[in-house]
Formats: sequence, C-alpha cells, structure tokens
Amino acid sequence: MPVVFLKATIEKPYEHWVKVFDAHRETQEAAGFNALYRGHEVDDPTSIRIVMRAPSVEGLQQFMQEQAENIASSGHVLGSEEIIVCTDM
Repeated sequence: MPVVFLKATIEKPYEHWVKVFDAHRETQEAAGFNALYRGHEVDDPTSIRIVMRAPSVEGLQQFMQEQAENIASSGHVLGSEEIIVCTDM
C-alpha cells in the first residue's frame, strides 16, 4: 500500500480545516485510506501536510474527485496539492 505525502493550501482557518478533515475519517477509512499525520507548517498555518496510506494513486485521485465538495468546504484550495507517492517497503 503506497504512502502518500500531500501538501496543500487552505483558505479558511486551520482549526476549521482540521475539524472537517477529522469529521470525514470514517469516509476516508471506508475508501481504504489511513491518515498517519495531519498538520501544518510551523510558520504557515495555511500550508497543510497529510501523510497517509492509500490503496493506490488512482484510488486517491478518484476519492478526491468524488469528495471534491467536502474537500472544498474545508477550505482546501483544490488544485493546490503537491503529492509525493512512496512505496511502503
């Protein structure tokens, strides 16, 4: 299962974003995602970081498309993502 490092920008307060992200944990897990870390850069609370296990890169892309409305409601700026996918070996 790949490990995904995701960086993105948010346009709402971090506290709002993290509440929305955490509230959708069941949806994430049902789709095969396991969030290992979520937070923001120390000097920039608008630059979020997520580390997660994902079923596949294609699964991540599909999930983000299907959940685009929820993701956007959190303040996540769609299209701002920088994604690095690594093996878990």
